[in-house]
Amino acid sequence: FDRLESAWSMEDRDRRTRFAVDASNDLEHWQTLVDSAAVMSLRQQGATLTRRTIALPSTSQPYLRLRQLDGDALPQLQVKIRRHDPANPTYSSFVTRVAEAEFVGSEDADRGGRWYRYRLPASLPAIQLDVALATENATADVEFEALIGEEWRLVGNQSVFRLRQGELKIDNDDFPLGSATIAREWRLRTVAPLDPPPQLRVTYLPDRFVFLAQGKGPYTLAAGS
Repeated sequence: FDRLESAWSMEDRDRRTRFAVDASNDLEHWQTLVDSAAVMSLRQQGATLTRRTIALPSTSQPYLRLRQLDGDALPQLQVKIRRHDPANPTYSSFVTRVAEAEFVGSEDADRGGRWYRYRLPASLPAIQLDVALATENATADVEFEALIGEEWRLVGNQSVFRLRQGELKIDNDDFPLGSATIAREWRLRTVAPLDPPPQLRVTYLPDRFVFLAQGKGPYTLAAGS
């Protein structure tokens, strides 16, 4: 299992709660996988800030138990379990990689706000973006664009946040892309300037090769290492 994805009825009120996650092979003996993880839905300045996923350490135990530690019960709560699946490379953590994007500068946007530009080590097929704000108790509405050829293309937008209440820290979920987007240059636009700039990490699918050997060796290495 990789993570839990929760969903609940979005009522006109804020929701914030913490869960623990246990695992078992026989429904009698339980092992705690996650001591405490926060999920939430908050409305601030017209934006809805949500955190719905709970990351899990790798486990093959067939039963999971969700224990609510505090807060009100979430109405019509539903939980989906994502598991490692080597046969499905799009969602398998066995074949995905994460690359840190280098911040290369910022500039004013023509339609207001500010652009923050980033560069990856290579043109990578991105399937997920992770924006981390540099300051606590901050929120921002972000637009994502990728440089495809010579054209900047909008790939999505998200409300990102980094909140802290006492010892509890909560930040935004990763932003999944509808399909793999191959690009090296990326940029984010925010209405309010961010100083210092946010961090950008990209989850991508590395290239995979299949070699069919013909004849006897020795062979010549054509790609890779």
